[in-house]
Amino acid sequence: MSVRAKQRLASGVVPLWYHAVMAMNLRLDDEDSALLRALAEAEHVSLHEAALRAIRRSARELAHTDRVREATAEMLGRWGQVLDRLGHV
Repeated sequence: MSVRAKQRLASGVVPLWYHAVMAMNLRLDDEDSALLRALAEAEHVSLHEAALRAIRRSARELAHTDRVREATAEMLGRWGQVLDRLGHV
């Protein structure tokens, strides 16, 4: 190990390249591990692929929820008074 690498390790600084190219370990408890295995089996994919799909699905759901929230706020701004009057009829 180079002197520079030892200095970085000693200082607690992680080089930027590390975050771009290094793999991540995913630690799961028994329950989450069983859930991931069940997902993988149901979708006929590897555990890795099942985890990726779950992450991507969750990200899409969050983005969708944000878009619905924004659209709802816009429609309430535009039609809120009408909806309020209809609610009192």
